Amino acid sequence: MHKVHQLPFDQALSLAEEEVRRSLPVRGEVRVITIDGPAGAGKSTMAASLSERLNKAPIVHMDDLYRGWQDALTPQLTSVLKDHILTPISLGKVGGYRRWDWLRNTPGEALAVPRHEYLILEGVGASQRVVRPFASTMIWISIDAATGMERVIERDSKRVADPEDFIRQMQAWQGLELMHFERESTFDASHLRFDGARFS
Repeated sequence: MHKVHQLPFDQALSLAEEEVRRSLPVRGEVRVITIDGPAGAGKSTMAASLSERLNKAPIVHMDDLYRGWQDALTPQLTSVLKDHILTPISLGKVGGYRRWDWLRNTPGEALAVPRHEYLILEGVGASQRVVRPFASTMIWISIDAATGMERVIERDSKRVADPEDFIRQMQAWQGLELMHFERESTFDASHLRFDGARFS
């Protein structure tokens, strides 16, 4: 049975930091941290706060790598993660990717992954199998579908052109991410697990 920590956010963050600082690089000199779990669980918040504690470690957000709703958790994402980000940094080189422009639904600006002793990958798909040979610490954050949906709508619905279509897309996404997690055994593979419902 895998333990899921029932902690308020600040305590969860401190435990995650302790685990990360104890870890060692798996390939090369960069300690790769992944934060995965359903939409609305608190992954972005955890990543931002952990980055601050780790001397502003760079963060790669998975939703910057998706190519829209229909080309998200696909081999394209896997290729970008392995070939353009993880393999280069494990060899001491600069990784990079092109951020998806969700408003225009087209590829956006090209970004480099800054050199740092840590790299945080955050979002659905961050802990997929292709990442695991590079990952020092894999963090999972759980949330039930209803609470996750409420959080996402509160956070994002005012920033989209069509809120009703956004909600429909999110409902479809919840099914897609669930199939992804089951296929990738993400929960079982994680080193540290938290209940995001306890975050406030």
